[in-house]
Amino acid sequence: MPDGDLRGRTVLVTGTSTGIGLEIARLLARRGATLLMASRDPERSRASVDDVRRTSGSGAVEGWTVDLSSLADTRRFASEIVAKHPLLDVVVHNAAVAPPARTLTADEVDEVARAVLRARRASISA
Repeated sequence: MPDGDLRGRTVLVTGTSTGIGLEIARLLARRGATLLMASRDPERSRASVDDVRRTSGSGAVEGWTVDLSSLADTRRFASEIVAKHPLLDVVVHNAAVAPPARTLTADEVDEVARAVLRARRASISA
């Protein structure tokens, strides 16, 4: 396999609607990875998946919708991913929450930290 060739590899990238996540997705698709793009917003997800398919020429791009700030939705997502793709070669956890002000849960946990930790735990336990 030539250096940088990702054919035969399955890669999950979160936070792929815009920015760094979208650019990472484009690069991975161009290199031949089977790409699983995860985003929170279904419309933005469809648009970014279409963009990556068009700009990379790859048909091996899947869009997945998940709200990583919800433990139930993160578990659902992890379960569906594992059922369809039992082996992930790479996971790029790029999803972020950027509220205008710091917010705490009822347990006084920072919302941003909670989303990151939930996603990490779900990806490890899946």
